[in-house]
Amino acid sequence: MTAKQKWTHKDDELLRETVLEYTGNGDPKSAAFKAAAAKLNRSAAACSNRWFHLNKEQDVQKKDIHLSDIIAFLEEFPKLLKENEELKNIQAELSEQNEFLKSQLEEKRSKYEATLEQHEEMTKLFEEASNLFDGEIKRVVH
Repeated sequence: MTAKQKWTHKDDELLRETVLEYTGNGDPKSAAFKAAAAKLNRSAAACSNRWFHLNKEQDVQKKDIHLSDIIAFLEEFPKLLKENEELKNIQAELSEQNEFLKSQLEEKRSKYEATLEQHEEMTKLFEEASNLFDGEIKRVVH
């Protein structure tokens, strides 16, 4: 290709892939432009210019906001504020419920631990009683 030939979609795609590959690997764009130039039979400067031209077009397209979009957003804004306030209230209620449930859980955990402790004491007493009872039966039998 000569420098005067137009860029095709395929050329743009190859340039994009090469630049993204190189920069993704931490290499500078200048190295990517040299590699793309070799693949496209163009100069590194031509690849660099094309890259910045493509990105400039994308930036303009991204910023293309219509007045109707702004008006629609502004008309919707009070509703969004109201929804936001409702969500904040719901969050506060849920936070309060969460704290209550945490305290309930801690209370239940304490009761469980106390009950478990009593169970262990009663099990020891039962074993002692069982051992005493077994000892009395053996004495009576002999």
